Amino acid sequence: MRTYHIEKRLEAVEQKRKTPGTIVSYFPSRADSTAYYLSGGMEKEEPVNGPFKINLHWGKPPSSDSFKIKWLRQYTPAQIDQFRIEWESSDCERDRVALAELDRLMDMECDREPPILTEGPNPAS
Repeated sequence: MRTYHIEKRLEAVEQKRKTPGTIVSYFPSRADSTAYYLSGGMEKEEPVNGPFKINLHWGKPPSSDSFKIKWLRQYTPAQIDQFRIEWESSDCERDRVALAELDRLMDMECDREPPILTEGPNPAS
């Protein structure tokens, strides 16, 4: 519903313009959203000769490691591997930053000791 109101406002602006234009709503892929969050809100570089674009965001994403790890936990390892493949083949700076951050966070998760569930004898035995 929020995008409907935004599109209505953009259409009102478009009617006042002298030259024709097109409004396209674009929703980023999971890999793009994840790269955005892991890179601390970096935008994907667009060609200079490309069309005029307006990007709407609701503020900068949280940059804490705990937020980024929680964000990654919503994806399966297979999905994260797909993101990695996409980012490795990209020449975008944001994707390189996201790839480095992914590696750093994965190393951090692997180094973490498993939680101690109980102390003393196992209550289930």
